[in-house]
Amino acid sequence: YQKILSEHPLEANIPSNFTLIEDDELLKIVVSKFNEYLYSDNKELKEGATYFANNVGIDRFPSLIDDVMKNYDKKLYQIPTPINLLEGQYAKFIEDFKAIADILVKNAAALKPEKPTQGSAKSWDELYKSKTRIMSLKPEDIRTGNKIFKALKDLRLDPLQVKNYLDKTNFEMFFDKVEDKKGNVKHYQFNEVIKTSLERINYYKVINFLSLSANDIHDYLIKNGALTFNLATEQLLKLLQNKDNEEVIKQIRSKYQCLLIDECQDTDIKQYEIFMRLTGNNIPDNLLDIEIDGGKLYACGDRKQGIYHFRGADVTTFDFIKDEVFNANRNKDSFGLIDLTDNHRSKPKLIKYFNETFSRLLENQDYHLIKNKGDTFDNDYGVFTYQSNKETDGEKVADIVVYMMDKYGYNFKDFMVITSSKKKESTFAKSFSLRGIPFYTEGYIDLKTSELVKNESL
Repeated sequence: YQKILSEHPLEANIPSNFTLIEDDELLKIVVSKFNEYLYSDNKELKEGATYFANNVGIDRFPSLIDDVMKNYDKKLYQIPTPINLLEGQYAKFIEDFKAIADILVKNAAALKPEKPTQGSAKSWDELYKSKTRIMSLKPEDIRTGNKIFKALKDLRLDPLQVKNYLDKTNFEMFFDKVEDKKGNVKHYQFNEVIKTSLERINYYKVINFLSLSANDIHDYLIKNGALTFNLATEQLLKLLQNKDNEEVIKQIRSKYQCLLIDECQDTDIKQYEIFMRLTGNNIPDNLLDIEIDGGKLYACGDRKQGIYHFRGADVTTFDFIKDEVFNANRNKDSFGLIDLTDNHRSKPKLIKYFNETFSRLLENQDYHLIKNKGDTFDNDYGVFTYQSNKETDGEKVADIVVYMMDKYGYNFKDFMVITSSKKKESTFAKSFSLRGIPFYTEGYIDLKTSELVKNESL
């Protein structure tokens, strides 16, 4: 990608001095942009960033914006008008409620007793703190409903009493009656429909801000020539899709006799379309209309080995290639589909385990049994199975490591543990440390865990 883009930056609409940036560099840019939004002249970005910081948390922004950037779309999500209307009504309700609290506290103070005459507060300081909490209520906070009830408890007020003060707002719109068996009103609870609507307000506001900021960050990265892998993919694909670049595309294609995509299950549809357009001989709008020259494109993969979903890979791309692309080219002599089922490297017990496991997991798909073409000698070890539990996984794996070393003479350096998430790191670190198993961790982990690894590793 980098070579083609560096030779044709103008057609790819990027600066000629662009660079490919890693995740840590992108993280710095994203954090810096968020801080910029908090003080932005753009009212929508500023309000969105403030809302996001208060209701979601600044620390969540990098991971969420990364997801949006990987699935980048210029479309903005708009908050539906009915929800805007509801939000306005709810904001009015909160202001009325604050006014009520103010009146109640002032009336209690006017009596000048030694301690408050209402509520659970034992002193005037406590009562004023309760009032302060009420005055801090914000309609955009989806937890406001629960905070209102806490405030009512602080003042020891029944919602029925509050209702009498709310002559400007429809109380029943926000609260439902809870009646006893005789039909008497016991109390009021927050209306679930309204609560859901407020959560939708929160969702739309967050999505709208993420969309706005993704657009801004996307344009910033392009303008400054700081390309992530996903952005490089996007810009190269646009170059190859543009019919105005026909001569440039021909020039690029002439440099490649053939392309081999290994581990094809760990690509995505954009990457595969790039490969198809690089080996095709036309520039159609539709991916399936690309005419590939015979013998120029080889794609090899195994959907069972798809492990890069967290980086944006999509295993359904492999299915698409195998099914849709094959069907579109079925009648061409130069196009073929070959099943690679001969295994030359695994022990018989492992192959037996693979076949039994994946025949069950992929029972609704066309699974081809693996054939053993390698070593026929089988030691008495094979696959260890146990019930996974995040609290005890480290102990189980430590047991296996020690067992394999004692029985078969393996060394610590012969083992590698692959987990589905770095969140499991601490349980392994603790168990390995207790058993005297030296280890180190590849890739990023959180600060607390990394300290544990640093202290306990050799």
